[in-house]
Amino acid sequence: MADTDVNMKKKILDWIETIFKIFFWVIGALMIYWLLLKITGHSPTELQLIMGLQIATITILVKHIIDTNRAIGKFDCHKKECDRRFYALAKDFTNTDSEFRKHMMRYHKARYA
Repeated sequence: MADTDVNMKKKILDWIETIFKIFFWVIGALMIYWLLLKITGHSPTELQLIMGLQIATITILVKHIIDTNRAIGKFDCHKKECDRRFYALAKDFTNTDSEFRKHMMRYHKARYA
């Protein structure tokens, strides 16, 4: 059940990211068009240009927030896996009576005594 929820959230985030990409490119094209009209002395006001820039900035920020949340989720997954593996390695190290462990313990006592 949890895998289905995770996949559904991932699909929703993919759709949202796609919508924001499309929206950003449309606003970008509109901004270029408005700038060309403004340079040639036609109708768009400075307020329209500023609003277009603000909307473009907001879409970029939302896209980066989504990307950051995905990266944090991946880092958490990798952190849990690393913690599990290091714990298993430490447990094996303390439970074994290997020559390497004896050497490391002698080295540690000699170095930090």
